[in-house]
Amino acid sequence: MPEMTSDASCFALSPKQLSDEMHDAQAALAVAEHYISCCPQTLRHLSTYQYYATHEALLEARKTIDRVIELLRTEAGRSPQRAPK
Repeated sequence: MPEMTSDASCFALSPKQLSDEMHDAQAALAVAEHYISCCPQTLRHLSTYQYYATHEALLEARKTIDRVIELLRTEAGRSPQRAPK
């Protein structure tokens, strides 16, 4: 998670933290893709475990992506407005 700044309501987002969060989302999507690709024909051939694991991996990816979006939105709100050149 991002470290807190002196203002407890704001986060200091580093490129490493953003990269780590993105990696977590990619890893969760890779897990979901693995289970889906295990099925050679249709998704009806997935086991109950594979459905559950895929569902959980997709939820984890969504949660991580939502967190990244919120962190970026927060950082953008803290940044001074710059006019495009």
